[in-house]
Amino acid sequence: MGAVPNLATGKSATVTLDDSANGSAFAAIAELAPVEIAGGVGGGAAASLRVRLLAAARRHLRATAEVEADGGDNMAASLSLALIF
Repeated sequence: MGAVPNLATGKSATVTLDDSANGSAFAAIAELAPVEIAGGVGGGAAASLRVRLLAAARRHLRATAEVEADGGDNMAASLSLALIF
């Protein structure tokens, strides 16, 4: 996840990796810990994570980012997911 310059001090943004068998009913991959970005002076720093997916991971993948309530205006923050086979 790129830097989150408007993330309020004391708040956090959490990124999880979800999977789905059918492309519509997604659930967090329980074996993978979410990435947390803490807000501070000047917002939250960029973060990245490299993981090896388990064989049990389902066909469709997505990354989901959530910011705590009153975490600031973070509409311009970006998140990217790159898969390497």
